[in-house]
Parts: sequence; C-alpha cells; structure tokens
Amino acid sequence: MKNPIRSIDDALTSEANAAVHTWNFTTGRTRSDLSTLLMAVGSSVLIANSIANSMAYPNNLPELVIPVYSAWTAGKAILDPRIEKQEVAAADRQMKDFNVESYKIGQKICGYAVGYIAASILFLSTQDSNPDTSQSSLLKSIGDGLIAASLLITSADSLPPKKNILSRAYDKLNDLIKSYIR
Repeated sequence: MKNPIRSIDDALTSEANAAVHTWNFTTGRTRSDLSTLLMAVGSSVLIANSIANSMAYPNNLPELVIPVYSAWTAGKAILDPRIEKQEVAAADRQMKDFNVESYKIGQKICGYAVGYIAASILFLSTQDSNPDTSQSSLLKSIGDGLIAASLLITSADSLPPKKNILSRAYDKLNDLIKSYIR
C-alpha cells in the first residue's frame, strides 16, 4: 500500500508540472515567470487585505507589519536566477545539481506549510459568524494559497521559453497559406 502522504505529494507535484506545461504551451513563458506572477498576486492580496484591516481597525498595529513581511517574503521566495542557471547548466549535461534539488525540496516544503496555513485559515473563516473577519480570513486564505502555489510551481520541472500559442498558430497558418499558393 502506498503511503498517503506520498500520494498527496505525487498528485500536487503532477499538478504543478501540468500547470507549468500549460503555462509554457499557452504563453511561451517559463516556470519562474508563473511562480513570480503567483507570488506577486498572492502578496498583493495579502497587502491589500492588511491595509484594509488596518484602516478598519486603526489600533491593530500587528496588521500593519504584514504588508512589509509579505513584500519581503515575496522577494525572497521568487525563484533565484542563480538556481535557475545552475539547473539549466546541469540539464545541458543531462545531470541534476544537488544544490538545485535541495532548493526545490525546500521550496516545496515551504509551499506545503503555507498551503496548510491557507487551508486552516479557510476552515476557520467558515466557523466565524462575523462577516468582516470572515471576509478578511477568506482573503488571507486566497493570498496564502497563491503563495503556496507559487512555491510549489518553483519546485516543478523547468521548460525552455518558446513562442506563445497565438504566434505559433499564426506561423502555421502562414506556412499553410504559402504552401497552397505555390
């Protein structure tokens, strides 16, 4: 019997790889672009929620610290370009770099931790009868969920950049038209 935690890890890793593949196929951009986008959107949601809460509850000073922490976390968690270069260099040699794999495992563990926090906040928001705190908790859960997804995407397989799907379709249509004209 397979370990249930291993099954969950395999499923989430497979979904992260599928997301990167779909992103690359559709936009032509890389895993780090998707990870950066998710991190920026998740951090923005957390920052906006924190600012709204600090305006609604002016005496809530810890709420003012969260935007600064979110921005710092976003900057630290985005895929390090040096790691990406090491990964590409190792892939060119058809090998894996130990530092890169260790980094990816660390990002995956952080992604699971933040995802657990997001799920916990979401569950607790459903138990709250106050709509103001319930909405705030929902936004925190969404922001943390996007950050968790960003961290899991960072640990996915890397794909090289290519043309986006519209450019490729245009090129194929253009080639098809040229072949009929000849």
